Amino acid sequence: MYNIIICRYHEIATKGDNRSMFEEKLVENLKYQCASLETVGFQRVRGRIYIRRKDSGMFTAEELSALTDPDGQHLPMFSEVLELCKEQNISLLVELKVNAYNKAEDLARATMEVIQEYEMEDQCIIQSFSYN
Repeated sequence: MYNIIICRYHEIATKGDNRSMFEEKLVENLKYQCASLETVGFQRVRGRIYIRRKDSGMFTAEELSALTDPDGQHLPMFSEVLELCKEQNISLLVELKVNAYNKAEDLARATMEVIQEYEMEDQCIIQSFSYN
């Protein structure tokens, strides 16, 4: 189960005075894509949009697996990416993004548990950058 969905964007932030218009359109599109999720709230913070339940609950894997991109393509879960990389013998660089909602130690521990579950320790590199 997951407590947050993070949408990161970069180039949109370089649009100058039009930035808020582009961000609002992105939030509008995300709301449309997340219509199947109940009681969802959206928060824009410095190049990211945080999507979480208003009731502070958790998203289930089933709910998240039902999400698609605008072309109807399935958005893969981390476990699905690991499974594909393992099957194809592909190494993976995992970059952890710590924020006010995720403690670095908890995020690293949870990520490592999933990597170990798929026996991918030798194929994954985990990196993170903290300003603290």
